[in-house]
Amino acid sequence: MNQTRPPRLAEWFLASRVWPDERAMVLGDSDEQYQQQVQARGGLRGALWYWRHAISLVWGLWWWEPRPAWSKGRVMAMDDVRYAVRRLRKQPLTSLVSIATLACAIGAAAATWSLISAVMLHPLQVKEPDRLVEIGYRLKPTSPLSSGFKYPASRTLLEAGLMPMAAWGSIGSATPLLVKGDGEARVRGVRFTAPNFLEVLGLQPALGRFISEDEDRPGEPFVAVLSHRFWKSEFNSDRGVIGRTIQVRDQPTRIVGVAPEGFRGLELRGAPDLFMPLHSIGRVQDWDDLLFGDRPPLHWVHLVGRLPDGVTAAQIEGRLNGLKLEWPGSTPDQSFVLTDVETASLSAASRTDLRQFTRILSSTVALLLAIGSLTVGMLLL
Repeated sequence: MNQTRPPRLAEWFLASRVWPDERAMVLGDSDEQYQQQVQARGGLRGALWYWRHAISLVWGLWWWEPRPAWSKGRVMAMDDVRYAVRRLRKQPLTSLVSIATLACAIGAAAATWSLISAVMLHPLQVKEPDRLVEIGYRLKPTSPLSSGFKYPASRTLLEAGLMPMAAWGSIGSATPLLVKGDGEARVRGVRFTAPNFLEVLGLQPALGRFISEDEDRPGEPFVAVLSHRFWKSEFNSDRGVIGRTIQVRDQPTRIVGVAPEGFRGLELRGAPDLFMPLHSIGRVQDWDDLLFGDRPPLHWVHLVGRLPDGVTAAQIEGRLNGLKLEWPGSTPDQSFVLTDVETASLSAASRTDLRQFTRILSSTVALLLAIGSLTVGMLLL
């Protein structure tokens, strides 16, 4: 669309009277109205309209006094908005590209920050995570570090009593089982834990209680503690959920509690929806022979411990290695290694994948912000 410039003398006349901080806004509004007059009535009548408009504004501004300080900020803010909208309307395609690019960049930056916050700043919602350690071992000095124990080995370590310890386990990351609550049956992640699991982590249930010693025995009826997220999504945060029955692989399971908000277990991947007694894992999956007994083949039990006050992880390691504990499958050269739970919450492979993903996401954010800055610069030309 061709645009004509307003009469220069009238434009100078108007600009000379307007305050400098409002000059661009007043001239811009006047020019926009002038263009509309030219399109509707022609160039000559448009010019006459601009002269009348300039004279009327100058006459009004002759008696005009500056706005009081308390109101000027609000009025100027609205003037700035109008000015910005007018500039955007002049280049709609560039404006659209700028807005879309900046929106994508802001969204990607927010996603990057959420990832960094969840993984690096607040990875585990437990009490004093620097005092919590995961017990691992090496069969030989050159062997890779392992954290999964067979059931007899975990019992031997727990009975050593060097520090408060709790066992938890699953087959893979949060054992997937078919669970039916109020909605349709879906595959949910389940962690199997000892009764003192939350106690060692320094946590209290958000609702109800945790698993009791009597419930963590072979042959006892199934019970479960819901994760806070599962409680909100499946039961709409119903506080009357305690005592209700859900189906876990078609087995009636009584709800006894709800885990604390934000608690996702001790692994950042595969957050569980349910916590069930450690000894119920074999009956739920019919794998008792593979998980329990004197010589089970699977390494499925993990151990977490809380360091006593004034005691370091190196001291506990030394005491454990000094006991020379033995169980089926142990070796004379084996040694125990204690790792803080925040480091152990991500495997080495997961950390490599996370670093690569973070680099890609950060590069994307930088590229989008650069494109957005360029397009905004084009708007100002």
